[in-house]
Amino acid sequence: MIEGVLMGTAKIGSYKEIEVIHETSKRLQRIMPPDQLAQEIIKIFEKILHYELGAVLLIDKETHELNPYAVSDQGKGTTFIDEDKEYITSQGIKIGTGITGYVAKTGESVRTGDVREDSRYYSIRDFIRSELCVPIIVEEQIIGVVNTETPRENAYSENDQLVLEIIASHIGIAIINARLYEEAQKEITTRLQYDSRLKALQLYSPKLFSVKTMFELAKITLDLIDDILGFDRSGFLMIEGNYLKQLYGKPRGVFHVPLSGRGITVRTAITGETQLVRDVSLDPDYLVAETVTELLPALSELCVPVIVKDEVVALINVESKELNHFGDEDKDILELIASNVSASITQMRSLEESKRLEKELNEERVKVEIASQLDRLKTQFMNTATHELRTPVTSIFGYIELILEDQNRTIAPDIREDLDVVLRNSKRLVILTNDLLDVQRINSGRFEINLKQVDLVNTINEVIEELSPLFDVKNQVIIVKAPTELSVQVDDIRISQLLINLLRNANKFTPEEGNITVTVEQFENHVQISVKDSGIGLSMENIGKLFKSFPGIHHGLNVSSTGLGLSIAKGIVELHGGEIWAESEGNGKGSTFRFTIPNRR
Repeated sequence: MIEGVLMGTAKIGSYKEIEVIHETSKRLQRIMPPDQLAQEIIKIFEKILHYELGAVLLIDKETHELNPYAVSDQGKGTTFIDEDKEYITSQGIKIGTGITGYVAKTGESVRTGDVREDSRYYSIRDFIRSELCVPIIVEEQIIGVVNTETPRENAYSENDQLVLEIIASHIGIAIINARLYEEAQKEITTRLQYDSRLKALQLYSPKLFSVKTMFELAKITLDLIDDILGFDRSGFLMIEGNYLKQLYGKPRGVFHVPLSGRGITVRTAITGETQLVRDVSLDPDYLVAETVTELLPALSELCVPVIVKDEVVALINVESKELNHFGDEDKDILELIASNVSASITQMRSLEESKRLEKELNEERVKVEIASQLDRLKTQFMNTATHELRTPVTSIFGYIELILEDQNRTIAPDIREDLDVVLRNSKRLVILTNDLLDVQRINSGRFEINLKQVDLVNTINEVIEELSPLFDVKNQVIIVKAPTELSVQVDDIRISQLLINLLRNANKFTPEEGNITVTVEQFENHVQISVKDSGIGLSMENIGKLFKSFPGIHHGLNVSSTGLGLSIAKGIVELHGGEIWAESEGNGKGSTFRFTIPNRR
C-alpha cells in the first residue's frame, strides 16, 4: 500500500498520488535492458509504492503460462528473488487459473479483501489475505499482470487499484521498449562479430537514442550510413497522410510523391518490405527524383522501411550510379539501422507521451490545490455563517413558539397565521443550520457515535410513526418488510437521523399516492436496509453527484434540496463501518437507497 497516499478519496486527484505516478513515470520512461528494468520495477514496488509482495507476471504466448518478470525481494536479497521466481514458475500458472490468470484472460482488474472468500484464488502462499491484480495492456493486447499481495485483510482501496492501473500502463510501455532495446542490441552484437563496419554502428547507437526530433534522427541516420557504408546518395523519407516526403537527404532537395503513384520507395511503403534493386532500368516502378536530375542517374537502389508497431512510418533510401552496387550484406546492415531507428522513434513517442502526461498531472495538481483552497474557504465561511445564524434563528423560533403557546395572549387570526409562517421557516432554518453543523463535524472528524445494542426494527417503526403526517398529506403508502425484531449494535440516535433523512428524501420526490418500501435484510456479516420509492428516479449522471453537500442536481420539479441530508447519511453510515449507495433505472422509474452496517452482536 502507498501509506498516506492512496487512502481516503474516491478518485485519483490528491497531490501525493500525482507525485507517486509522476515519479514512477520518470523512472520507467528511460530505455533499459530487461534485467535492469526488472530491478527498477522492484525498487518502485518497495521504495515508492511500499508493496509487501509485488510481482510482474508476463504471458508466454507458446505455453500460455504466466512467468515472473519482476518480484519483490522482501528484504532478502537477489538470491531470494531467483528462488522465488523459480518457485512461481514451478506452479505453472496458466491464463485463466487463479486471480492472476483471470486478470490475464479478461483484462479486468481484481481487488479482493480476503482471498479465502474468492473462488478464483489459486493459493501458492498460505498466509495471503488481500490481493490486488491489474492487467498490463499495450496496444489493446494483454501482455501480463501486475500483482500485489499482503497478509492483511481489506488492505487495498479503490484508489490503490486506480493508481496501479496507471502504473501498469507505464510498466507495459517500458517492457516493450526494453524488448525493442534488447532485440536491437542483440542484433547489433551478433552482426558485430562478422563485419568490422558494424563497430561504427555501435558508436552511433547512443546518438540514435539521444535525439529529440525526427529531423535530428534523420540527419544522424544518414551520417551513419555515409560513415559506415560510404553511401553519399541517400534520403530519409516520412509518410505523411497519402504522401511520401523527404525529411532529410543527401543531396538536399524536395521529394514529394503520392502513395498512389509509382516508385520503388512507394512500393516499399505499401508492402513494408525491403526493396533491393540491382538495376533500376529493369524495374517498371523506378521514378527519377527531381532532387538528383542534375547528377548522374541512379543505376541501383536499396530502400528499407522503418516499421513501428507493424506500421511503416518512414523509409531509408540509398541510390548508386553503379549497377549491382548493393548486396545482401548492405541490405542486412541497412535493415539493422532501420530497427535502431524504429526503437528510437518508439522512445521519442514514449517520451512525448510522458511529457503529455506530466503536463496533465501538473495541470491536475494545480486544480487539486485550487479545489483544496476553495474547500477550506467554503468550510471556513460555512462554519462562521452557521454559528452566526444559529443563535438568532434559535431565539426567533423560541420566542415565536412562546407567543403562540401563551394562553393569556390574544392574537388576531391573521397575525397568528403570519406567525405560523415565521415559525415554520424558523424551524426550517434551525434544521438547516443543524445539518450544516453536522456536515462540518463529519468533515473535520468531530462527529461521534455511541454504539449500543438496539432493536433496529423498532427504531425503523418509531421513525415511520414520527414521519407519518408527511406520508398522510400526500396519501403515500409506506410498506415495511422486516423481521419481527433485529438486535444490532449501533448509535440509535444517529441511525434514526439517517432513516429520517432517507425517508424525507423519498417523501419529497415521490408523487401523491406513491409507494415507499423499507426492507431490512440480514446477512452473515452485515445488515442491509433499503428505502425504495416510486418517485421521479435518477439519471446515472445525477447518481454520481449524490451524497455530497450542494450537489447541484436539477430534478425538474418545484422542489429545492441542499443535499445535506444524504451527505450526513453517508457520514453516519461510514462511521458505523458500512456503505451507502443509490440505484435507479432512470428518470421516472423510482429510486432505491441502500446502506449496510456491520452485524455486530
